[in-house]
Amino acid sequence: MADGVDGASCAAVGQRYTYNQGVLVSGLTALSKVTGDQNLLSTARAVAGSTTRTGSYFTGSDGIVHDPGEGSSCTDDGSYFKAGLVRGLSELDAATPGAPYRDFLTRQADSACARSRDDFDQYSRSWSSSANKGPGCQAAALVLMNAADQPGP
Repeated sequence: MADGVDGASCAAVGQRYTYNQGVLVSGLTALSKVTGDQNLLSTARAVAGSTTRTGSYFTGSDGIVHDPGEGSSCTDDGSYFKAGLVRGLSELDAATPGAPYRDFLTRQADSACARSRDDFDQYSRSWSSSANKGPGCQAAALVLMNAADQPGP
């Protein structure tokens, strides 16, 4: 999913960000609960799978999710983008038997704790390095820690 829509063709255009994937996964999961349509969960799982697969556009060869805007300031809204993905994955994980995204969420949290956190428990934008700390990064890390701590179905 891209961050915009062409007004003439309705085609997806623009940069892809992690929150785009997370919002779609979250919406499909909620709509499935309301309608009982399991096909919506299948679509959510397809989006989640392509996002969380190691070596995908968002998940590097190290298995850690990265947003295209990493490396910038933690004071802009982009520092919180991964929180949207994490929330969507957590909701889908809770709605899916076997909690298929639990390991992914735990891997992200473990990496953030080991590689992104400093002595003052401040987290960086990247969950695999310690550069660029700030309030948005801290908030995204808190969403991650809460999601990784949630029990499965």
